Amino acid sequence: MEKEKLLEMLETLHADLSTADKVDPEAETLLRSVTDDIERLLDDQQESPEADSTSLSGQLNSMVLSWEAENPRIARLLEQAAAALGNLGI
Repeated sequence: MEKEKLLEMLETLHADLSTADKVDPEAETLLRSVTDDIERLLDDQQESPEADSTSLSGQLNSMVLSWEAENPRIARLLEQAAAALGNLGI
């Protein structure tokens, strides 16, 4: 259930990014890269090294701070994604 919820949040993130007004291209590229990595980890959970998930969690938490002012909705979705990863043990 948590995995499906996380995938749904990632879809919402991608949709929000495509409709957001002022989005820093570098931040958008980084965010898309991280969400792609999360999707890859979810698809291949049993073979995912712990270092990858730790790195993703750290990246998500860092991104929350940078997105809060620019787009609070995306920041909130990032926080939820980080929490969902934690609940999945990733």
